[in-house]
Amino acid sequence: MVVIVVSGLPGAGKEEFVRVAVDKDFSIIRMGDVVRQHAMDLGLKMGDLSIGGHANSEREKHGKEIWAVRSMMELPNGNLIIDGCRSEYELAYFKKNIENMITVGIEASVETRFHRLVARKRDDDPTTMEDFQRREDRELGWGITDAVNNAQIKLGNDGSLEEFRQLCRTTLQAIDSGGY
Repeated sequence: MVVIVVSGLPGAGKEEFVRVAVDKDFSIIRMGDVVRQHAMDLGLKMGDLSIGGHANSEREKHGKEIWAVRSMMELPNGNLIIDGCRSEYELAYFKKNIENMITVGIEASVETRFHRLVARKRDDDPTTMEDFQRREDRELGWGITDAVNNAQIKLGNDGSLEEFRQLCRTTLQAIDSGGY
């Protein structure tokens, strides 16, 4: 069993990495889904400011690793992707509690990520550059840069979708064969 913890700013390509991993029989825990579900359970409005504010508030109340703790409450058996690590604190929690773990950081330019998020149209995605920058500043404030920069494997994603999917397949194959 291997656990891959994935970090990257919104729109970098984490979801594409996850899709490729699912094709290779990995189970998935999306930390963002854990946050959104927690917010829904509390009856909060879905949207970037509400969800992001809730995520931040919970970090302040319960510690900077709270979403890592909540994400690990029900770990499935077998190979696993934990998608959406946002800080060195979450990363440290995972390292302390997972034996066979590899970290992957996914990077893409600001322009690329902005256009992807606008096209994605999820409830918490920005529709303007101002909204994007507000979200970006919040994510950077959580320490996501440290999580990406300290990843064992870094993947760049400014090319085509198929190029990135092939890079993901090659990376997952190398991890599976013990090449990392």
